[in-house]
Amino acid sequence: MQDKPDKPVMFASVVNGFFGDHTLVPPGKYFSMFQYLEYPFSRGSIHISSSDPYADPIFDSGFLNHEADIAPIRWSYKKVREVARRMDAYRGELTALHPHFHPDSPAACEDVDLQTAKEYMPAGQLTVGIHMGTWSKPRKPLAPGETRIVEDVKYTKEDDEAIDNWVRDHVETTWHSLGTCAMKPRDQEGVLDPRLNVYGTTNLKVGDLSLCPDNLGTNTYSSALLCGEKCADLIAEELGLTITNPHIPVMRRAPAKEQQAHSAQTSGQRV
Repeated sequence: MQDKPDKPVMFASVVNGFFGDHTLVPPGKYFSMFQYLEYPFSRGSIHISSSDPYADPIFDSGFLNHEADIAPIRWSYKKVREVARRMDAYRGELTALHPHFHPDSPAACEDVDLQTAKEYMPAGQLTVGIHMGTWSKPRKPLAPGETRIVEDVKYTKEDDEAIDNWVRDHVETTWHSLGTCAMKPRDQEGVLDPRLNVYGTTNLKVGDLSLCPDNLGTNTYSSALLCGEKCADLIAEELGLTITNPHIPVMRRAPAKEQQAHSAQTSGQRV
């Protein structure tokens, strides 16, 4: 069916803690919200710089070099922010770690003044910069049957530009960079043919995650095993070898009653 989604665009998560430079924030209890673009259009590159294998390569991360990646990240920032604002643990935001919205914008994070912060924070725990964010502001408890209503933040065109600029300044990778030797046609900047041979070479294959022609919107462990095993099959086939996989029985954990009976029987034999 046309226009039917078949894979996620973004992945979002919440972490119980502050993932960042702790010198930039006052002591307190934090949670962090993350957004990951699952299938970016941006592409980086890595090339050899000389015939010396120890020479530094020419590397370009390619982060956000395709404009199509900006809109979904902007959307995800807004969505994740709304999720955070509705969590019971929410007390406010650290303005220093959000886009630089105009102070008069309805999207601007709320600051708490220093005097108010002193009322919330135990004595001796105030630090420079504590006034940034309502991170320690007590939340009014709900009465029985009462529902907390949270209105969505409204964003202007200028606010969207502030988000885009913030993203460009702070974007980073996670742990799943791959595809530097993509298996696809050479005229599409591919490096490997369908049998994992490097174009223009002999006796050289690649069998790790650098062969992926596109990103994987998942954890990559099982895919890495699959790539390596398939590469081994191709090499064995070309060498005329047959790979056999010996059957390895899987140990079954016996139910508790069987374990007890076996234990009693063993004890009886020992006597």
